[in-house]
Amino acid sequence: MVSKYDYDMIVSVLYLTGTENGISDFTPDDTRLLTY
Repeated sequence: MVSKYDYDMIVSVLYLTGTENGISDFTPDDTRLLTY
């Protein structure tokens, strides 16, 4: 089972890597708002 904490970390990493690779439409500032 994946804990809630682990899931949040995975989602955060996906948002951050997506932004850095230009895949995500979110800016880094928007990503921070979504992940915290």
